[in-house]
Amino acid sequence: MRGMLQAPAERSRDFRGTAIRLVKRLTPHRGLTAAVIGLAIAALRSGLAGPRILGHATDLLFSGVIGRQLPAGITKQQAVDAARARGDGTFADLLSRMNVTPGAGIDFGAVGRTLLLALGLYLIAALLVWVQARLLNVTVQRTMVALRDDVEDKVAPAPVVVLRLTTARE
Repeated sequence: MRGMLQAPAERSRDFRGTAIRLVKRLTPHRGLTAAVIGLAIAALRSGLAGPRILGHATDLLFSGVIGRQLPAGITKQQAVDAARARGDGTFADLLSRMNVTPGAGIDFGAVGRTLLLALGLYLIAALLVWVQARLLNVTVQRTMVALRDDVEDKVAPAPVVVLRLTTARE
């Protein structure tokens, strides 16, 4: 009894054959299987877009902090030229690549919209993962029922025929 509860000590020798049999088992549910794979890809894509959007929110915050430190009333190019003139080439290069308005602070409206967009994408990704899990559960349950039916058909003995002997009284 104890040996029956332990996992096998060696790996499958025919992984490819096992994978092919599994794909054949999933063939009747190919629509659900394709939906599960499609939802996984969509959830992954929307989840990966979140950090990029959060990076944009960070850029907005950083641009606001730098813009507030610059004197108001000058253009960005004038601020870059002033930084180069005082020998701060690194800051000038950084400033030239930024979307900054001298004298303006953090645009909290833009930051808020960006964060709401990121939140929306994360919620969509969570919903897609939830639907994917539900469909995967249905697919696995249906496949398991088919496996159980196949095993039962193979293991169940042939039907027992009961012969009724008739007696002379009948």
